Amino acid sequence: MSCRRNLLAAVALAPCLALLAACDGQGGARPPGGGGGDAPSQTQAHPWIGKTLFVLTNLHPDTSKKLLYSINYQQTGLIPICTQVQIVALDSEHLRFVAHGIEYRYAFRNEFMTEGVQTHLARYFGESCDAGSSLGAADREGIAAGRVAAGMTKNGVIKAIGYPPPHATPDLASPQWRYWKNRFDTFIVHFEGDTVTSIEN
Repeated sequence: MSCRRNLLAAVALAPCLALLAACDGQGGARPPGGGGGDAPSQTQAHPWIGKTLFVLTNLHPDTSKKLLYSINYQQTGLIPICTQVQIVALDSEHLRFVAHGIEYRYAFRNEFMTEGVQTHLARYFGESCDAGSSLGAADREGIAAGRVAAGMTKNGVIKAIGYPPPHATPDLASPQWRYWKNRFDTFIVHFEGDTVTSIEN
């Protein structure tokens, strides 16, 4: 009878022992970063790291915090279009770059980046840049000042203040583009065709 009980216990334990052996062999029981070393991060792997790129639109950082957001808050600072920046780091949460000797953090609001991180970054950083010198006077003035005004074109608005966040303006063909000044205040740029007619605060 005792032999039978021992046999039944061994049969019952066999699957558990096999599972433990498999986990140990594959490292599946180890938490990320524990014992076996961390997996390569996007910061280590991304080809932009260490490269010098141009900003393709004006950027508006919080100069006191050296901080920008992917939702494109229209903060008080200004990094002019076609400024050269060196990419320091890039991961799932932010991009860090140096412009004019100052390091900035570009924080991702992933829940609002409906276009995806890579598409988003390609809109704002690139290897060549068009500052808009061939555009009309209203566009050139707006780009230089980093603000939008009546008479500007859509191309001029993008260069001056960046893209409207796509979760609120999914189609650039829309006659209204919504921007955020900060977390709570927005404004809407109204177009007739390709030309700004008014700004609604």
